[in-house]
Parts: sequence; structure tokens; C-alpha cells
Amino acid sequence: MEYYLIKRITISKDNTHENTTGEYKMENCKLETFGKDHLSLLIYVESRCVDSNGVLEIAHLRVNSTTHPLLAGNAYFTRETWTEQNGTRLNTGERLADHDDIDCLDDLDNAGLIEIISLINGFMSMTDKGNELVSKIRSFKANGGQLKDFKL
Repeated sequence: MEYYLIKRITISKDNTHENTTGEYKMENCKLETFGKDHLSLLIYVESRCVDSNGVLEIAHLRVNSTTHPLLAGNAYFTRETWTEQNGTRLNTGERLADHDDIDCLDDLDNAGLIEIISLINGFMSMTDKGNELVSKIRSFKANGGQLKDFKL
């Protein structure tokens, strides 16, 4: 895995911002480790590209407000509700505690499956490689398979 150091910003309950000296390691996952969370997000992106001109509903994503405070305002999870159990599940059985759907979108983009046009506005597009993988996943699921059992 590749790691990128990102400054952590803390937003208090009264909505004031505080820069902290701690750093957050964003773990960039490789395609071969993608598990259920990456795959279901890829299917979600594809469905939004087909039905909604590529615009995601950020409120439908798992957003860790500690690592992505500016995107967490409308998200389902808030500072009070994010736990390690909300982290991303890999096909290795490992769970990345702070890794959320925003990190997964970056992973999908780095793998060449989607293109992030604007993360702030939620604009995405699918690549040919991404469409091919979604087709395989949908066929697998149509035959009774579950995402956790899908092999890349």
C-alpha cells in the first residue's frame, strides 16, 4: 500500500476549526485487495452515472468526519458515530479503521475504474475498465453470488 501524509483538521461541536499537529495516513488500496465496500461503491457510482448524470449523493456515503471534515456535513456518519467498525473491509479480511468511501473513491480512481471530476460536487464518470468490472460483478450477483465472495 502507498501512504500519503495529510494534515488533520479537527472541527469542534461549535463548528470552529483547529489545526492539529497529528497527521493522518491515507492508505491507498490496490485493486487486488478491493473487498465488498469498494465493489459496492463501484456499483453505486455506475448506477449514478447511468441514472443521475454521474452525480453522487454524498449523504449515501460512509464519510469519516475526522479525515474528511468538509465532506461530512451531509453524510450519514458524523463525528459522534464513526467507529473502527465503519472502516473499509478488504478481501484479505483486514479492515482499515479510518478508511471511508471518500478514500475508496480515490482507490477506484487510482485503479482506473472511475474518474473523479469533482469530489466537492460529487461528479464522477466511469471508465471502460470500470464498466467491464461492473458487468462481471452484476453477472456474478445475478447468478446468486454475494459481493464478499466476488474474486477479482
